[in-house]
Amino acid sequence: MGRGNSWWTRETAGAPHWMVIVVLALAAAVVGVPLTVNLSQPVEAYSPKPRPSQTISTPHVVAFVGDSYTHGEGSTSRLLRWSSLVADDRGWVEANLGVGGSGYVNGDAYVNRLDALVLAHPDTVIVSGGRNDIWHDPETVGAAASDLIAAVRERATSAEILILNPWWDDDVAPDTLLAVADQIRAAAARAGVTYLETGQPLLGNPATVIEDGVHPSDARHRAIADAVLAALR
Repeated sequence: MGRGNSWWTRETAGAPHWMVIVVLALAAAVVGVPLTVNLSQPVEAYSPKPRPSQTISTPHVVAFVGDSYTHGEGSTSRLLRWSSLVADDRGWVEANLGVGGSGYVNGDAYVNRLDALVLAHPDTVIVSGGRNDIWHDPETVGAAASDLIAAVRERATSAEILILNPWWDDDVAPDTLLAVADQIRAAAARAGVTYLETGQPLLGNPATVIEDGVHPSDARHRAIADAVLAALR
């Protein structure tokens, strides 16, 4: 009977009353028993359980704009550069737009990367650097920072913009870097974007840089990442 009940449930579930009666009549004819159907008790239709809704999270894309530190110079793997470590910790998708020797003004200036930045469709843009700009007038650097922020706002309209203070190596930062940092900070304040002060993660420890005396080792890329994460929190 258990097997018969299973057949009945499977075959008649959801069928209209008249079809159920026909099926019962045929079954009764085969086995030779009278048919009795109580129509006061409606047949329960099969209703499949709704599947739980699947939430598909949209990845948070972050474009990192910067110099050789952002590009990952000094690290033994691009996975160990500070920007990648930060992205991994926060669960972000990284678009790395770091170029060695560049700055707000110097070299391949940051504003030249706008096309690549727009193609990344970033939710957040994090700009670091400024050490390569110490050879330029600080006010010129500040004006370039303002222009960059305005250009990002115009072309990546929904992106949040975060500006990081410039970093030096294991030596005390020169006054020229401090002057540049002041101008970058002022540009961020004028534009109403967040300026994150991370300190100088490489200061005071020669082991923080590789043999060239400038670029951070793996351990110090980790230190920079930790400083950035602390500032983000």
